[in-house]
Amino acid sequence: MERSLRASIDTSGTPLTGWDHKATERPTAFMMVTKFAGVIVVKRGDHRQLARPLAVVQQPYLTALGVAVACFTDCPSGSGEGDACGQPRTAAPAFPALVGHRPAADARQDHQQPRGTRVCLAQRQGHHQS
Repeated sequence: MERSLRASIDTSGTPLTGWDHKATERPTAFMMVTKFAGVIVVKRGDHRQLARPLAVVQQPYLTALGVAVACFTDCPSGSGEGDACGQPRTAAPAFPALVGHRPAADARQDHQQPRGTRVCLAQRQGHHQS
């Protein structure tokens, strides 16, 4: 992704908008992903549409990657059996050892509590610190 973005900038000579709305000739993949974090695609049946139009800063990133705006909407989804844009995707297997149960805040040891909660925790449990 970064290679494509930077090659496009080298070819066109037009920098992209980076951090703090400043131009950059060295965009990162993380930078690009943050620009699209708010894109919401609404699906009704097989029809897709953007909840809001793309922001002015997003179009140059798509152009630099050679991706049309229609990538968000022109890929009709089926009923889970694949779609016109490729094969169906399967969910990654969940490994029980990696899917843990986090204990409730009260179950943690006092030294594991976030700062400022020790006094509150002690008062809830009926203990008073001196």
